[in-house]
Amino acid sequence: MTDDVRQIIARVPAWQDAQDVQIERIAGLTNANYRVTVDGERFVLRILRPCGRLPRLGSAPT
Repeated sequence: MTDDVRQIIARVPAWQDAQDVQIERIAGLTNANYRVTVDGERFVLRILRPCGRLPRLGSAPT
C-alpha cells in the first residue's frame, strides 16, 4: 500500500519538492490512515476504502 500512498503524495502540489517524506500506517475503522511527515511537518492522510468491503457502522448485524 505504501506505493499507492506515495503516488497520492506525489499529486499534492505543496509536497512535490519535499526532501524528506516519511509514511506511517495508523489505526482507522473506515479509512486507511497514514501519518505523513513532510520535511518535518506532520499530516494525516485518509484514504477511503470501498464501502462494499466493510460493515456499516451502527447497522444491525445480518
